[in-house]
Amino acid sequence: MKQHLFLIGFMGSGKSTVGKHLAELQNHPFLDTDLLIEERIQQNLKDFILESGEISFRLLEREVLKEVIDSQQKSVVATGGGLPCFEENTKLLLENGILVFIDTPEEVLFNRLLNDDSRPLIENLNETELKKYISVKLAERRPFYEQASIKISGDKSINEICSEIQDKLELLMS
Repeated sequence: MKQHLFLIGFMGSGKSTVGKHLAELQNHPFLDTDLLIEERIQQNLKDFILESGEISFRLLEREVLKEVIDSQQKSVVATGGGLPCFEENTKLLLENGILVFIDTPEEVLFNRLLNDDSRPLIENLNETELKKYISVKLAERRPFYEQASIKISGDKSINEICSEIQDKLELLMS
């Protein structure tokens, strides 16, 4: 494995859940950029974004990404859904690790996010607005996500996803 294994994909795609399991299987530390940001600001992301705005969050997200990259320990890293899409973040990710895109169908994302009030970007959306948000944002972000070396469908079990990632990593490294 290169220095890091970065999990990318839309919010609700399962990056954190898969990342924890995969890190355990790979015997590497697990990092979640959202949790690292919360530790730094001593506040949940929802409140921070509501108070400081998305741009402040994205700048902080980039700082945390650089710190993760600078750490010398190989890690499995769950990134925020929008992280690859801002500034030169995709370039940084590609230069410093292997990207895994967890490509979860829109309907699955919708069902996972429908009653999730922990995400400030979607918390006030009704069902119709949420479907549209997912569709539009996913279309905008897909070109960034598609740069990943490994693409996995996110509508399987955690074990199936992790097994597929490990198989594809072996092929990539051979």
